[in-house]
Amino acid sequence: VGDVAKKGHEQYVADLKGDKRLVGGNHDGDMTRFSGLFTEYHGCKYLPGLLLTHVPVHPTQVGQYTANVHGHLHGGFIKHDRYLCVSVDQTGFRPISRAKVDWLLARSHLRRYPMPEPTRVRAA
Repeated sequence: VGDVAKKGHEQYVADLKGDKRLVGGNHDGDMTRFSGLFTEYHGCKYLPGLLLTHVPVHPTQVGQYTANVHGHLHGGFIKHDRYLCVSVDQTGFRPISRAKVDWLLARSHLRRYPMPEPTRVRAA
């Protein structure tokens, strides 16, 4: 989920087996070096039960039945069971399967925190 276009990452991506799909990140501006390495490129991607984004989305955008699988935080994470950071810094530059994502989300109740309330702006 993004931030793969940093210098030197081309070989990592080329060495990965299977079809590669990328949800672009803020460091993925010039992807010409990666031409032909990805079968799909998205700004965000919906899968059943999941919203894949680079930057974590606001709680009101996650949806009642959806988890946000994201990157961008590198070594950090959001303290809530509906967010899962899978940045390459946390996965050792290895992709993780949908089954592993589902397994991690199913066990996220072990680190359950209340969903932050959306900030409301009062009209003047």
